[in-house]
Amino acid sequence: MTATIAYDRHVSNLVDKLSATGHVTHKSYKKTSVTLHHNGGRLSHQGVLNVWKTRPASAHFDVDAAGAVAQYVKVNEYAWAVGNTAGNQRTISIEMANATLAPAWTVTEATWKNSARLAGWLFAKVIGERPSKNNLFYHHHWSSTACAGPHMDKIYDKVLAAANSG
Repeated sequence: MTATIAYDRHVSNLVDKLSATGHVTHKSYKKTSVTLHHNGGRLSHQGVLNVWKTRPASAHFDVDAAGAVAQYVKVNEYAWAVGNTAGNQRTISIEMANATLAPAWTVTEATWKNSARLAGWLFAKVIGERPSKNNLFYHHHWSSTACAGPHMDKIYDKVLAAANSG
């Protein structure tokens, strides 16, 4: 079984299950950023995996409504997440479960705070830089989408501060 990151909190391991779908490129790239997404639903970790079994997409991590973390793709590999090759090569993607659906696409505080904490850890342990507006992105940075949603756009400064506080 492929190991997850050496995070200081439990990380559910779905790396091999996602790999079995073929929706990940097993090639290493230097990561320079973290990108946050919303998963477009109130999905559990298994629910995200179930979507990706038929939809050609993936991300490195998912943080559920309670703030629990699951890993799907090795941090140095290419997840099919941001909608363009350069972005997928350079970024580590974190999905977040939604608390509400369109049009607000809200995310619970537990979800976004634990996503920011995970992002901060990834910057410290994998990327080797501090999170900033130049390297902590939402999905819409890379492609034409509203993801991570208007709620997350409103609280970006809080998310960035939380990513830097760890």
